Amino acid sequence: MSPPLHVVVVGAGGQGVLTTARVLGDAALAAGCPAVVGQVHGMAQRGGSVQSPVVLGAARTPWFPPGTTDLLLALDPLEAARAAHACTPTALAIVAGRGPRLPGTPPEEDLLAAVRARVGRLVVVDLPPRARLAGPVVLGAAAAAGVLPFPGEAIRSEMVASFPAAMAEAFDLGWRAVARGDAAPAPQVGVDR
Repeated sequence: MSPPLHVVVVGAGGQGVLTTARVLGDAALAAGCPAVVGQVHGMAQRGGSVQSPVVLGAARTPWFPPGTTDLLLALDPLEAARAAHACTPTALAIVAGRGPRLPGTPPEEDLLAAVRARVGRLVVVDLPPRARLAGPVVLGAAAAAGVLPFPGEAIRSEMVASFPAAMAEAFDLGWRAVARGDAAPAPQVGVDR
């Protein structure tokens, strides 16, 4: 049996971190992959930093030590930069980019450079006009990247069964971005190694 995959979903309160983590866990379970989803860390109020750990594979707890995150799913570049220290040097970080920025936030390029310095591979997928769909976009990118221990299509099936059609459409956007293998810096999608 392969070791469990340690995933951290990060974002700001109100972006859908908990929903994204729950969809990932539910899809894994539906596909026959053991999954444990942790509760929120941080301020769940709108704008506060939020993290949710997910372990895909045999595990009794969703908690794992810093420095062992294999997959970082970030709904916001600032939160990606804050969480990058928890990643392994070979981790994959998928970041929703080009969303709305708060005044005083460092430039997105600087935030992504901080993430790039800590992980083995960085994938940046620009958000559709409705930034609240960042979760499905990063899940679609993760599914297409081939790093999940279950078929990525299970995530889309979970979204179709439980959410409005816009969620599945956003998932498809992330999937297509990675499947195309667009090279950074592209105006709509950046994939960087």
